[in-house]
Amino acid sequence: DRTMKGVSFPWPQLDKPQFFYVSSGQEEIAGSGTSYLNRTEASSVEKLVTRFLNSGVKPEQIGVITPYEGQRAYL
Repeated sequence: DRTMKGVSFPWPQLDKPQFFYVSSGQEEIAGSGTSYLNRTEASSVEKLVTRFLNSGVKPEQIGVITPYEGQRAYL
């Protein structure tokens, strides 16, 4: 019940549709001056989320977690 038909994605474990994505990129101070953001990482998240949405996944079925307020605001 955790997988959807028609969503083609190379999950590391097919029975657990979740993963941690590590990307390299330059962190920078966010506009608030008190947090960080990584534009390269944000671009990767945008591409992944767009792929899911185009496959029929509903927005409320997608979760993106970041410890940085600056990254959350940028996304």
